[in-house]
Amino acid sequence: VKVTINGTNDAATIAGDTAVVADETDAALTLSGTLSSEDVDNTDNRFTAKTIEGTNGTFSIDANGAWTFVANSAFNEMNVGDSKVESFTVTS
Repeated sequence: VKVTINGTNDAATIAGDTAVVADETDAALTLSGTLSSEDVDNTDNRFTAKTIEGTNGTFSIDANGAWTFVANSAFNEMNVGDSKVESFTVTS
């Protein structure tokens, strides 16, 4: 009897500050948070550090999962009921 067990790449689980809501202001917004990543295949799992220029601002994340978003406008022109949403993809 020959038993063969093949490994697979189990996806990492990312948790933490994955969604943030802020109100408009007359000053530029800066938001921040921290993500965590657990990967059974790689216990020393790190994030891919990068900076992304988005439509509404700049998103940065470091290898430890600390992220910041700096808005490129104060968004003071927004009316009640208006919203702007931007998503960024991170990898670990």
